[in-house]
Amino acid sequence: MPEKERLYHDLATLRESIKFNWQEVASKQLSESEKLAMRTHLEACIADLTLLLGKL
Repeated sequence: MPEKERLYHDLATLRESIKFNWQEVASKQLSESEKLAMRTHLEACIADLTLLLGKL
């Protein structure tokens, strides 16, 4: 897979992960530790997304 195509694929995957996690947060009653874990995961996804966008 060419690098540009792989980057677009990675971007789409991260966007879906972020979307899914926000849906989880909105639809469930989460404990404080679950909220913290979800926030940490979302922050990591956003950081990865920012890094990938910088490569375009």
